[in-house]
Amino acid sequence: MRLMLIVGYEAWYSKKDCSCRPHVARDLLARSSLSSTEIAISCGFADQSHFTRVFPDVTGIAPRAWRYARQPQVLDPG
Repeated sequence: MRLMLIVGYEAWYSKKDCSCRPHVARDLLARSSLSSTEIAISCGFADQSHFTRVFPDVTGIAPRAWRYARQPQVLDPG
């Protein structure tokens, strides 16, 4: 089965092995402004709740924390 993602990523997966989905989601969290719900649906998760449960199992960190840690930090030139 082929899954086309909104931002042009493409992932091949079988129903037995969907381990690629969290890795694609990881890239989308770091490089896009899509919401967690949009990323979850785009990557083939049942819903945002399913995504939030599975993502830490693979990465060791919650989706929100992953995104925050990888976004450029803006320093106050003050």
